[in-house]
Amino acid sequence: MSQWVGNLGSLHQYRNVPYVERAMDGTVACLLCGTGWMNPNARVMHFHGRQHSKNYNRIKEIELKQERERERLKKLEELETRAILCFTYYDPRIAALGLKAWRDIVTVGLYHYLRGGELADADLLMNKYEKMESLSLLELAILKSKAVDGVMFQSTYEIRQQQALDPNFNATAYLRDQRVISGCHVIVPSVAAFL
Repeated sequence: MSQWVGNLGSLHQYRNVPYVERAMDGTVACLLCGTGWMNPNARVMHFHGRQHSKNYNRIKEIELKQERERERLKKLEELETRAILCFTYYDPRIAALGLKAWRDIVTVGLYHYLRGGELADADLLMNKYEKMESLSLLELAILKSKAVDGVMFQSTYEIRQQQALDPNFNATAYLRDQRVISGCHVIVPSVAAFL
């Protein structure tokens, strides 16, 4: 519509201009400026005048601000949709991770995705920590089966209590030794290849 600002003058140029009202006798009224009915000489002076250009530019600025606001709201709506879909899918998976630090890292990765990152990156991060969770649970199960063999100790509670009963017993050293003896360092990497 900016092509009309300097060219309005002949009667036929007003056909598609939303702020100009035409009468059958050739007079026009500028709805933008609130003028009355203008004859041909007055309309040429009005549409080429400073006040009309000022009002027209003010309306264009308002329209531009409204367009920017619509774009901002559209982006917020897209972000909200991404967030809902993202956290609906990932929340149960994040909650299943055992360590809070791992949950925090994956959550930060998802926020990075929401700020414009790639979903594939967030998914790779999630898969990495799910694999680490599985492997650490496997390692704990192997360690527990070796440390709590039913001969020396019946439960992990008994291992912790043994340290209180025997001052020479070191529960941490015992568990470290059992980890080496159990073969976790061999079994876990072999299983990891299949996950």
